[in-house]
Amino acid sequence: MAGAALIVGAIAGALGWIPAVQPLVSGSSAGNAATFTVAGATLLLADFTALLAWFTWESIGATRREAKIAEDALAAAKRQAETADKSLKAVEQQAKIAERQVEATNRQAQVAQDQLTASWRPLLVEPRLATDPFEIRPILEKEFDFQVQFVNIGRGPAFVRKAFLNLVAAGALSKAILPGIVEPGGGVRLTFTLSPTDGVDRALTTALTQGNTNLTVTVLYHDLGRGAAWRSRASLIKVGTYQWVTAKVDISPIEMTFLD
Repeated sequence: MAGAALIVGAIAGALGWIPAVQPLVSGSSAGNAATFTVAGATLLLADFTALLAWFTWESIGATRREAKIAEDALAAAKRQAETADKSLKAVEQQAKIAERQVEATNRQAQVAQDQLTASWRPLLVEPRLATDPFEIRPILEKEFDFQVQFVNIGRGPAFVRKAFLNLVAAGALSKAILPGIVEPGGGVRLTFTLSPTDGVDRALTTALTQGNTNLTVTVLYHDLGRGAAWRSRASLIKVGTYQWVTAKVDISPIEMTFLD
């Protein structure tokens, strides 16, 4: 403001606009007017420079404040990210613990199921007494029947579904199974009917006539609730002219689909 006043005063004095001041346009007074003008311009430039510096400083301050705000926001975001990461790890850890608990529960359930199945498992084997042979009188001229017996020595009932008379790969399906449900300690009689007119039946009849040692009887059954299925296979052994017994029973688990 002072620089502008000097410039205006110098110009007005030089032109005689101010009555109390003699015009400065003549003589050495013109130099004085120029000096005042330069001084005023210098002061005006200094004012502008100071004003510019003040605006610049305010701008720098605002930039710094904005940078500080951004820095604080970034730090807060990092803290939130760290918190979220810790939360995610905690959730993952809890999920792993829950998964292990489920696996342990499943194993316990399976053990309990196995124990329950074992506690009610049926076992069909040959009669224990040597005085229990059965009679087979093979006839090549006409159809004939005979029965084979198994007993259940297991703790649960046996649900008998199928029975076969086999000679290696050849086999005949039983005609009747009585009873179909064999209680613990009970027995089941398998009835087979062979006809000499059938190729497989004739081969089985001939093997019976000759006392072939490759003859077997197989029975398929499952436990209560169809939890598991088994196959009992016994060898047919001739002990007299028409007397036979079952022996060497082999028991093995099978898929439930074999019973269908």
